[in-house]
Amino acid sequence: MNTNNVIKLKRKRIKKINPLWIIAGLLAAILIAVLVILVRGGAEGIAETGSVTVDVDYNAVIVRKEKVITSEAFDLADYFAEEGAWVEPDTKIMQIYRRGYSEEQAAALMRKNAEIYDEQLALLGETRDKTIRGYNELTALLEENIAEELMAGSSAGVRRQEAELLDALALRTDYLRENLQETETLRALYSQADALAEVVETQRHVLYSQESGFVSFYFDDYEKALNADKLSTLTSDLVSSVIKGKDGAAWTTAPDTSAYRLVGGDEWYCVFLTGADEALRCVGGRSYSIAAKGHGTYTAVALEPIVSGKKVVNILKVEGAPTELLNTRCIELTVRFDASDICVSKKAIQFENGVPYIELLLSDGKYCIFVNVLSADDKRAVINVREDQDMPIAVGVRYWIP
Repeated sequence: MNTNNVIKLKRKRIKKINPLWIIAGLLAAILIAVLVILVRGGAEGIAETGSVTVDVDYNAVIVRKEKVITSEAFDLADYFAEEGAWVEPDTKIMQIYRRGYSEEQAAALMRKNAEIYDEQLALLGETRDKTIRGYNELTALLEENIAEELMAGSSAGVRRQEAELLDALALRTDYLRENLQETETLRALYSQADALAEVVETQRHVLYSQESGFVSFYFDDYEKALNADKLSTLTSDLVSSVIKGKDGAAWTTAPDTSAYRLVGGDEWYCVFLTGADEALRCVGGRSYSIAAKGHGTYTAVALEPIVSGKKVVNILKVEGAPTELLNTRCIELTVRFDASDICVSKKAIQFENGVPYIELLLSDGKYCIFVNVLSADDKRAVINVREDQDMPIAVGVRYWIP
């Protein structure tokens, strides 16, 4: 072999790449990606299924189905129905005494009826039929009741029993008046009693219930504004002022013309505020477990929330009698938000006029979809699409996180 024809090949040396350059390249790529996100103003997320359960505390206002029964101005009143009692139509609730009422005139009428009875007995002799005996037993019982009220120091109790005694005496007088021959003496006494009775009757008035319900004699001046028939007109300013103001009720005051309340026994409402830019709020038609501190736990159904200024008025309806909350206006309320559905980043929730929405990233651009936030914690929000929207949100769809 001719070595002269042998071609000598030079071996090329492979240059080693510095690992620092690789790291620098990766960092540059990451930096570019971050800059792109910053320029675009957000990030992307992918919708998935998830569950969130949270308990949230609120200051809430109680609203009832109630009617305020008014009367002319009065100074005194006798209460025949017990506070919180359920009453049917035509139940005797209370007797009011109009301004200027004089107890002396009632006492004079009572004495006049006693004088008439003595005169009637003189004509009646020893005869006492069943009706007379019944009236006598009733008046004796009422006189004993008056003595007991006097011993107890209850002026209201004395006045109430005296009013009933006056009615019983009048009934006895009228019964004998119809069954005994009238004499000149009795005619004069009857005339005097009639004149006194007319004066007394113009100064007092008995109120009877017009319908069924729970009766209450407490008022807080919010009965008309915070009533079940005014729910659609509730404002955040009204709810806020109630929460910051009175938290209880006061017994009927004398100068007022409000006599008593009649509260419906089939439903009541809890009302609380959330921020208009706050994702978590009640969803109309959805059920919630709630706890009223110091009162009990209940199941409630949400009415459609009302966006009012920078707040949202949330309304929860509870079926059943409001016996525990008959005279309560403000409570500490805990609401449990528990939901499983489409789950997104809470940061993806945006607002337009207080209504939450998210932006979907579809092949032909961004689309705003208004949603209900069923539940949310610090990071995640469980949502569904509002009924007035025509585009569903499926698992795997991309959405924008501002």
